[in-house]
Amino acid sequence: MWGKNNINSAAEIATLRSMYQAKAHPENGGQGSKVIKDLNFAEFNYYGRINTNGVVVQPKDTAMTTMQTAPASDSSSQFQILPLVNEMYNEMRMNISLKIMSGVLSPATRSIALLEPVRAWENPTFKYIDYLRGILMRFNTDYLSDSDIKKITSFDMYVKYLMVYFREQNPGDPITYTGWYTSKYNSIFSTGLAFAIENFKGGNDEQSVNFINSPAYPYYKKIALNKGFSIIKQAPWVLVADLSSPAASKFFPGDKTATRNILGLFSQNYYRTDVNDINLLINYIIKYYNDFVIFNEEKRTISVSCNNKTRVNTFRRQLLDEYNTNYRFSRHWVSIYAELRNIENNNEFTKPVLRQIITNSNKFLDKAGKAGYINDIFRNKLFSKPFGLSGWTKRLERRRVLLSDVPNQPSTTNKKSGGSGGGY
Repeated sequence: MWGKNNINSAAEIATLRSMYQAKAHPENGGQGSKVIKDLNFAEFNYYGRINTNGVVVQPKDTAMTTMQTAPASDSSSQFQILPLVNEMYNEMRMNISLKIMSGVLSPATRSIALLEPVRAWENPTFKYIDYLRGILMRFNTDYLSDSDIKKITSFDMYVKYLMVYFREQNPGDPITYTGWYTSKYNSIFSTGLAFAIENFKGGNDEQSVNFINSPAYPYYKKIALNKGFSIIKQAPWVLVADLSSPAASKFFPGDKTATRNILGLFSQNYYRTDVNDINLLINYIIKYYNDFVIFNEEKRTISVSCNNKTRVNTFRRQLLDEYNTNYRFSRHWVSIYAELRNIENNNEFTKPVLRQIITNSNKFLDKAGKAGYINDIFRNKLFSKPFGLSGWTKRLERRRVLLSDVPNQPSTTNKKSGGSGGGY
């Protein structure tokens, strides 16, 4: 019954979700065997999205390679992934094919037997643009009152109202690309390290239970581990390369030392997300300002003179040239960006501290350098969020202190965390 989702009560859904978490992968107290990776646990949220220095990174478009599919599959669908992961995938698929042909493995579950990708790398920039467009569209159409619209006569005034809007939203919600990239709105498929063999949605316990009850699932787990993959606990049909796995090391080019290989993988195939942060904001804020102008082109004011003559003044708002360098290179964007990063981080810094951070960023000449400096300041905040490892450790310590005053309670100090390594 715990694998069924055909219920309506939120409490029942939560109960069944916790039962799935505990019973579907019973090893290690419900955490699963070492091939299982729980992306909801602590810093595994950021797996593949931050490098070994804790910097938020994304894979280069040019680094991707196309995954090979069977001739019978839909050739119109092409799936891309990092070359390292593609080699691991090809070997895993070949092993499964040989086992089926030799009669050792039952092809009962088609997705495991074919190991055909149905989802792989997804360009995160495009997904963020959709997200940002949604925010700016709501600002234009839902937030601004008639009175606000009348007062906005220039691009600078539009940006001022937009900043008020951002300040009034929920602190912690992502606004910048880097903030979005590490948020719940992004997925493991942005990393170039993961692919799925089913179109199921994560969180559907019934589909998950049916998948892990397949006669082929034990071998699927075994071969995944042997080829350096982890299986996502919440969606066992999703495989992600475990970069810290000894089995994955043979697929790295050059030096087989794991640490060097991981460093090399990130340096050669990834780049910092913050290099695009300010430009993406500028591009789409200008676009949506121009949309605002198109729908509110004229501003009319009516005045009555002392001799009772009525005068109608018409002011026509002007579209902004999207390549206007005066606006693109304005130093105000750095201050705006720093404040947005602070809002995303629950206003961690006071205004005086934030002003000092902005002043210090001016030693860098270009916007990318300034954004990089600001992000380095906020980097440590990424790991202090409530769902992060430090937050989990603090909660565990508070629980231990509370239980120390209660007789006959088991100690939690020796409890080990679950999940596989490699959360970079």
